[in-house]
Amino acid sequence: MGTARLSPDEKTIYFRAKPDGGWDHLFTATRASRDEPFGPPKPLSSLNSSLADGDPTVSGDQLRVVFSRTDPTHTATADLFIAARSKPTDPFGAPDAMVSLNGPVLDGNPFLASDGGELWFESGDVPTYHLFRALAGEHGFQDSGRIPVPSPVLGSTRETCPVLSFDGKVLFLTAQVAGKSGNDIWEARRNSIDEDFQPARHVTELSDAGSEGASWLSPDGCRLYLFHSSPAQIFMAERPRKK
Repeated sequence: MGTARLSPDEKTIYFRAKPDGGWDHLFTATRASRDEPFGPPKPLSSLNSSLADGDPTVSGDQLRVVFSRTDPTHTATADLFIAARSKPTDPFGAPDAMVSLNGPVLDGNPFLASDGGELWFESGDVPTYHLFRALAGEHGFQDSGRIPVPSPVLGSTRETCPVLSFDGKVLFLTAQVAGKSGNDIWEARRNSIDEDFQPARHVTELSDAGSEGASWLSPDGCRLYLFHSSPAQIFMAERPRKK
């Protein structure tokens, strides 16, 4: 289990898992309220393949999904795929490869902005990854180009798992810096969406000796869903609302 994304009301979750010990597949689960546990997971059968499918991210209306697909027999490559549906209760249609965004090696951990107009993702080759973004146009991301994101973490050798706030002014990411073996969560801010992010803050209160990653931030910016790699679990951390 890795990155998990939620609907704006936090009642639906999308994630990847290995239910039978095989390859990763995509799942969803629902709950009646934010204070209750999620119900049994259901596979997103229209998206899952014979390969490894993971890291789903959905638009705020839950009508578009982007995820990564990897050939487990050749894990040095991964590509982004996109699919759509007419209603949140419908199955997603057949996914299409995001040819204009996929690079020659690894592309993964996509994060789709709530309005569906911007996509952030990681790209690179083991062990070095950097963040990129793409803007949707008249034909969605079909004609989009990859835009490199200036690094907000000084001295980082690996940047993954981007998570944007709903207003686009806060970025959580996972980064590895020289001299440290694990991956930690960092937070960067900017005054407007037309600016680059300022130098990031190491979120030490959510870091330990292992590796952590941000997954999703609530619309009010108060609840951060995150994952821990060993053991693979999803957590939620909460902070007071700013007055």
